[in-house]
Amino acid sequence: MTVQVNGQGVKIIIEDQGVCAVYTADTVEEALAKAADFDPIKLSTKKNLN
Repeated sequence: MTVQVNGQGVKIIIEDQGVCAVYTADTVEEALAKAADFDPIKLSTKKNLN
């Protein structure tokens, strides 16, 4: 897991089992809450989350 913090917010990047997901939020707490739902098996069946 990579956590990037800058003047525009927080970005969390998670890669597991060949699946990569990026979560963004205004605070670290909000980004971690979003990232807590990371499930590489579910995400591997989706082409694009945007």
